[in-house]
Amino acid sequence: MENKITVLTTTSSYNNSDFPDSINLVKNPHKRRLTEEEVMENLIEGLRKQGVAL
Repeated sequence: MENKITVLTTTSSYNNSDFPDSINLVKNPHKRRLTEEEVMENLIEGLRKQGVAL
């Protein structure tokens, strides 16, 4: 299994093509600062959408 770094972006100006294949990109859907709980929820949801087994 390949280990990837996961990045939660805080802006929509980044795309998957801006990062190497070794990066899982998860976008912040909110226009505000997230709580720690929201950061974790968004990371988990984004990884699940990408088919990453948790």
